[in-house]
Amino acid sequence: MTEAARVSRRRRLAAAATLGMLVLPILVAVLRPGWIQSHEGLSYPIRQVELWRCWQDGLYSARWFPDLCHGQGYPFLSFYAPLVFYLAGLGQLLGLSAVASLKIPIVLGLLAGVAGMYRLTRLGTSRAGALVAAALFTFAPYRLRDLFIRGDLAELLAQSFLPWALWALLRLGQRRDVRHVAAVMIAGTLAILSHNILGMFTGLCLALAAVVAVLSSRERVATAIACGVAGIGTLAGSAFFWAPALHEKQFVQIDQLTTGHYELSRWFVPPLAFFGRGEFPGISQELPMTFELGWAQWLGILLLVALAIGTRAGRFTSPESPPPARRALVVLGLALLAGGLFLTTRAAAPVYAAFPLLTFVQFPWRLLAVATVGAALLGGLGADRLADVVAGRRGWALAAGLVLASTALAWPLVGPKPNGVLPAGVLEPTSLQATRNTTTAGEYLPREVTRIGRPRSFENGVRVEENTRVLAASRRAGRWSLRIESEAPARVTLVDLYYPGWVATANGRLLELGATDGTGNLWFEAPAGTTDVEVRLEPLPVRRGARILSGITWIALLLAVLGARIFGARSSGGRRRVVGRSTSTT
Repeated sequence: MTEAARVSRRRRLAAAATLGMLVLPILVAVLRPGWIQSHEGLSYPIRQVELWRCWQDGLYSARWFPDLCHGQGYPFLSFYAPLVFYLAGLGQLLGLSAVASLKIPIVLGLLAGVAGMYRLTRLGTSRAGALVAAALFTFAPYRLRDLFIRGDLAELLAQSFLPWALWALLRLGQRRDVRHVAAVMIAGTLAILSHNILGMFTGLCLALAAVVAVLSSRERVATAIACGVAGIGTLAGSAFFWAPALHEKQFVQIDQLTTGHYELSRWFVPPLAFFGRGEFPGISQELPMTFELGWAQWLGILLLVALAIGTRAGRFTSPESPPPARRALVVLGLALLAGGLFLTTRAAAPVYAAFPLLTFVQFPWRLLAVATVGAALLGGLGADRLADVVAGRRGWALAAGLVLASTALAWPLVGPKPNGVLPAGVLEPTSLQATRNTTTAGEYLPREVTRIGRPRSFENGVRVEENTRVLAASRRAGRWSLRIESEAPARVTLVDLYYPGWVATANGRLLELGATDGTGNLWFEAPAGTTDVEVRLEPLPVRRGARILSGITWIALLLAVLGARIFGARSSGGRRRVVGRSTSTT
């Protein structure tokens, strides 16, 4: 290893250690015994219990939670982004509890977020500027409130992957190779699989970053093609989740998410709230949810503006034009900040009205997650510009001051309440069957359900007519195995709710099935005699097709990456041999 390589390695290790120390106070608060007390404090453990139940039953997609809605089942992960629960499930496979496992995606999100913000800003700044950006992002008030007050782990994780996706896409403007296309696809897909709403806006942010990358590139056509391939690849690679969710929303009461309490017009943020404390009280736990951008973040932005104005006025020395990478970051940061703040205010109402899909945002203040990325990026650029003006150790000292300011101002939000013990029964599937436990408004209930209540007249989850007996019944997530004895064809009703994709078979023959009026419970027509019946929740054709598309996409990407490495290594090896021969000849 050369001396330059050793120095580079030491610098990378120092940067990693610094970023780890930066996020350490938050990790300590998260990893304390117990679970985070927040607005969604019970939701995630309940859902994790159900995912683990599905995995134990062999339903690895976990798209049908059997114990929710009074034990009648609920197609939760057919629509809700699953990555938080899949990551936590890996912890349970290793023997961790549901609560301990749920801290795995939090830790990964915090580490990925601070590292991604550092890498993104480092494209056009010094290490000092990138460190400031990482601190402003990590200690952004909205990000901390998302974790410790709202308890929205999915949104936190999706926001953590956004800087990585932006970094990879901007890199395509500099190097158009398979590795960076793969990086865009991986980061974008992870964001989409983390949170429905932020996943959608990640796509919009990537489109914006693609425009910036193309305009700032010397080879615009090649960059545009690379960005297009990366974008299409991201959509195709994540299609196994979003395509069936969009198709199947017609089967559930999804409109509940856009009416009443969740109508977005009720939740626009007054612009003055960005500069101080908001007006909205907390839902529970005596924890307020406010919407300030953060004084340290505003300071970094104002620093960048002041230095830009001062440079033009001749007060500070500066190169005649900033490097292309820095200009690209400034444009991207301004667009993310302005766009994110705008979409949280009532001025954006016509935009939401023009695009009906955006009404599912519910709370426009979610877009502070995007504005936070822009603010951190601009703050890091401001610190870097300051380091240009006051070179040497003073630049590092001022950067350290901004890091400390962002930490100190947000410190009250780091674990504002100690972790608590979950109520008894929350982690027991049998206890969950005694309550409704859906999501916010039962938005994923099948449309056939018009009366919600505890199922009646079921024995072991089955209800039969006279002269019909259930000799055996076994229920697993998304599957039943029954032996029915009946003197004549009879209707058998199961406790599970009807949902498109349920299939009942007897001796390989499909049976008629449907939904009970009002309650929506699943029924099938059993033939006369003693019959073994299998009832399974099968994927619809759109879901099968999307899985195949995503599988082909990732296989193609893997082959492309391996091919690039093999042929690249051969090409570079051949060049080295040619150089060696020419040197010896001379």
